[in-house]
Amino acid sequence: LSVHNLFQSNMVLQRDKPVRVWGWAEPGENVTVSFGGHSQSGTAAADRAWKVELPAMAASAEPRRLAVQGSRQKVELE
Repeated sequence: LSVHNLFQSNMVLQRDKPVRVWGWAEPGENVTVSFGGHSQSGTAAADRAWKVELPAMAASAEPRRLAVQGSRQKVELE
């Protein structure tokens, strides 16, 4: 389970725009992305690629954690 290198701890995301997150996992693996109180799930395709889109969110000065959960692993970015 991995996310694209674009996603790193201490990143800044565009406000008021959908949050698109993508990466790779085992083919057929269900992946759930959680961020800012929202969650969205997707399934890795045969080429291992997965992607999800979270709703647009307002700006916030509070740090948020991006969590990507697969069937056996979890990736967290702060």
